Amino acid sequence: MGMEWVERKLRVTNDPRDAERADVIAAMHKARGKDVPLPRREQVGKADKFTAVEKRALSKDGAIILKPLDQTIPSQREAQRQKEKPSFYFVANAEDGLLNVPSSLAEVAIYPDPDRFFIPGTGGKDLATQERMVSRDGETLRERLGLSGVDVRIPNEASTLTGITFDYLDQTGEWLFGPDYGYRYGRTKNPTTKSGSPAAVVGRASPAYGLHVVGFEPADGDGLVRAVRLVVPNHGNK
Repeated sequence: MGMEWVERKLRVTNDPRDAERADVIAAMHKARGKDVPLPRREQVGKADKFTAVEKRALSKDGAIILKPLDQTIPSQREAQRQKEKPSFYFVANAEDGLLNVPSSLAEVAIYPDPDRFFIPGTGGKDLATQERMVSRDGETLRERLGLSGVDVRIPNEASTLTGITFDYLDQTGEWLFGPDYGYRYGRTKNPTTKSGSPAAVVGRASPAYGLHVVGFEPADGDGLVRAVRLVVPNHGNK
């Protein structure tokens, strides 16, 4: 995957500013005579999927399997526009590290029950503390369900949380992060600036207007910023 791929993604957003960015990339590609590879993003194994046994156990436990669809936030916005559905009420005025980062290729599972969607106790904690709590939650889940090949993680990409929100909306007509979820936010590790801080949080979904994606300092905690119980396959091919 290289900058030519980014150019194609920019040209489908119908945003004049993205068209200008795509033209710059095209000129650079022409001058070099070859594509510029993108750095590999850290993600769960490429196109990793749950096994049939894992799907049965998770479904029986109240989880639902979703696929983020490997889309960027601009391409998700365009897909929602074509379906005449709301997408984003606000997206942080961030650099390309947010808008051009595609969602995970892997399947994920969530617990749509509002009492189980977020990991209890993670509100008001900084990112480092939340990551330790998420790791313990994964250990508990594996032991309780007898599944060694699953994990619970805070996503690297804001577009993974937005992607599963739209997938769930298509399947059920209901908004994650909406009124049933207290308009809370899910933490991600997706930087919104080149400095790496702040990082995006996703939430406060309005059924009329869509999602908020805002920057939040990893070192800070807020009662509304929590860790989603995001279950992922972990079959050793990361």
